[in-house]
Amino acid sequence: PEEVGFLRREREGRFDVGGKVESVWVRGGYAYLLEVGGGFSVVDVSDPLYPRRVWFGSLHEGYGGRYAQVRVVGNYAYVIGSPDGLTILDVSDPSSPRLISSYKSPTGNVPMLRNCAYPTGMIYSALYSDIFISGNFAYLVSKRGLEVLDVSDVFHPVRVGVYEPGDEMVNVFVSGRYAYLAGQVFPELLTFHVVDISDPSQPKQVGYLSKPRASLEPSLLRGLEVQGDYAYVRELGAPKDALWVIDVSDPSHPTEFGRFEFPGTDYTGSNNRQSLFMSDGYIYVANYSAGLYIFRSNLWAPTAVEEQETSEPRQVSLGGNYPNPFNRGTVIRFQVPDDGRVSLKVYDSLGREVRVLVEGRLGAGEHEVFWDGRDEGGRPVGSGVYLYRLEGKGWGKAKKMVLLR
Repeated sequence: PEEVGFLRREREGRFDVGGKVESVWVRGGYAYLLEVGGGFSVVDVSDPLYPRRVWFGSLHEGYGGRYAQVRVVGNYAYVIGSPDGLTILDVSDPSSPRLISSYKSPTGNVPMLRNCAYPTGMIYSALYSDIFISGNFAYLVSKRGLEVLDVSDVFHPVRVGVYEPGDEMVNVFVSGRYAYLAGQVFPELLTFHVVDISDPSQPKQVGYLSKPRASLEPSLLRGLEVQGDYAYVRELGAPKDALWVIDVSDPSHPTEFGRFEFPGTDYTGSNNRQSLFMSDGYIYVANYSAGLYIFRSNLWAPTAVEEQETSEPRQVSLGGNYPNPFNRGTVIRFQVPDDGRVSLKVYDSLGREVRVLVEGRLGAGEHEVFWDGRDEGGRPVGSGVYLYRLEGKGWGKAKKMVLLR
């Protein structure tokens, strides 16, 4: 990604955030930032090059407050942290948020450290580490697992379901009938769960994936997004911050698709607590020690293809390549309805362009193209999953293929 905007503290000569940033959420041209100790900022990011704060306040009166995540849906911001659990704010006017209600889990917070400098003598960890709002339900994750709340009445949230797999859950994202959870089994594994939530009162696991840790940092996962057939897990690992990309086209069998590093962004370290947000071609990263980073993503997003497919001409089709998997070469067949400019390109698992197979005008009808498994320079590419994308004016389609050397 290319860095396009950076909101720093005053000592960096840019902007005084007022505290260390824990989390970011972006909606309607505004970024909502959570800071250590309960600070809450609303920042105008309509121009990503020049972010501007429009409101700042404190969510927690007193000491020891720690906030983990914020989500904004409709006119409400849902904030999780300790000691308040879940806090719901009315942000219909971003320049003047108002407190609506709060919710604390029956299991309570976990005492972490006794410190006589604090009036209570205790510092509490946030029970919840992430939250997602879908319809009338809030999905919250913690070390114990997933908790489902009915928030149809924002003034009185009620717990209706629980999923406790035994892993320490860190992040959650909901799409359709599934909740996607990123977690860890310390110190060995990173884990990824797909949970059927068609009945919110009885969440059930349908898919699972794990991989060895790249680092022994205690807080390694900081953000999860699902777009189209792919899940993006933000991973803190030396030497670079990265996205762990997972293919979830078959929810019962999630598979690793690749790992994409953010160049020039070394966020490792146990004191770095950040979150990830992806929107309109930009990646927003909240950095615990520095502020808000804004990147323009050069990673090809499968969701862009899905959006284009809704308006494609009726006779456009992209067939599966044959053979698949393949070794020496494969044939791709497709059909276009009218004469016009068409492109067919091959991408690797990180979204980088590997080979242009077609670029120019084609006549209406069926076509087929052979790919010999080489890049533009004629060099053989390595084994792995590749994508081929057919694109015309106002539409696009893509499919996957597997090369085995």
